[in-house]
Amino acid sequence: MKLGNIGSMADIQNLFKETIAEFMENGLEAELDDELGYSKYDYKNKTNTS
Repeated sequence: MKLGNIGSMADIQNLFKETIAEFMENGLEAELDDELGYSKYDYKNKTNTS
């Protein structure tokens, strides 16, 4: 995230959008990891190859 270059309302909106997008991506990834039982790069614990 870029916190130093805030000079306008558009900059604040963009920062907010980036923050929410990162939050949502991390939350969805964690939910998927929990559902599948392994993380994105944890191929050792992956049980199927479909």
